[in-house]
Amino acid sequence: MPSGRKGLLSAASRTLALAHRRAFGFEGRLYLADDQPAGFVLAQPLQAGAWAVRFAKGDDQFKGIYQHMFHAFASELG
Repeated sequence: MPSGRKGLLSAASRTLALAHRRAFGFEGRLYLADDQPAGFVLAQPLQAGAWAVRFAKGDDQFKGIYQHMFHAFASELG
């Protein structure tokens, strides 16, 4: 992988995915911790109030990042 960290997308890939999310019918959120990117979620609306998370990636150095991302995403868009 280009990032040098196995399993993580490069910063450019993350930025590109989030920038073009609407072209594919996705909604996305980038989450920060300590003023740095900690994770992101890309999801697709299925019907009013129902979403399918298609991709989520968090940096494991931030304990609880996945729980936070999913809770925040569901609270905001649910």
